[in-house]
Amino acid sequence: MLVGLVCALGAALLYGAAAVGQAVASRRLPPAEDGFVRLTLAALRDRLMLVVIASYLVGAALHLAAIELTPLYLAQAGIAASLPVTALVAAVYLRERLTPLDWAAILATGVGIALLAVAAGDAGSGDHEPSFVVGLYVGLALVFALGLAAYRTDGTWSGATLGLLAGVAYAGTTLAARAIPDGSLRTVALVVVLCVFGVLGFWLYSFAMQRVAVTGATAPLILAETVVPAGVGIALLGDTVPAGSWPLLAVALALAMGGAVWLSGFEARVEGRVATDAGA
Repeated sequence: MLVGLVCALGAALLYGAAAVGQAVASRRLPPAEDGFVRLTLAALRDRLMLVVIASYLVGAALHLAAIELTPLYLAQAGIAASLPVTALVAAVYLRERLTPLDWAAILATGVGIALLAVAAGDAGSGDHEPSFVVGLYVGLALVFALGLAAYRTDGTWSGATLGLLAGVAYAGTTLAARAIPDGSLRTVALVVVLCVFGVLGFWLYSFAMQRVAVTGATAPLILAETVVPAGVGIALLGDTVPAGSWPLLAVALALAMGGAVWLSGFEARVEGRVATDAGA
């Protein structure tokens, strides 16, 4: 359990730092209207974007270890620590000021994750019916269709929607990873859907950050990739909650997610203050 939590927090550190780099790199890419191919080629020529991709890949390896060793509600809540990391990196690298409430949100997220570690039960085995794999592919098609619709729509809400769908896509990678069995014919199908979900989530997140602030895109992503796997893990994949621990689990999740939601407005508030100062 401890090793799994350390892996989750290590992944959160990489994800959180990469989010700031991804935001900087995404905003100097060609506009989405220029086409996906040109945007992709520009990204592959950008050194910062390549570092971001490498950070995400290493983080993903640590995340996969956490998925196998801990219940999904703990593994995913641990990943939510990436949002405080994003805020701290932005405060240092971009010199954005953290308010007392921001620090309180960072503390709340940390306390929530610690309480989850105390309340956590055993990780499930990942046993599932063949229909579970079919459901993942149906979900993949749905996320792709909704993401395409949001991509073609202008406005701030489309950025938040893309962030939310990116979170659902990353939730799909988590569920596929947990469901991969040993020596089963379904392994190839699960590996394929895991990889496609991951690529789809990455691009939806990049598109979201072209339209809204870093944490404005990250907050719905974190919520979706935490809540969806947590619920499915308990309902279908055998994750357990010790008897009597449900109240503590609920409080812990509320603290971790509440802190993350507050921090989602961090960059937007700072950008608003900068714009006001510039116009003064």
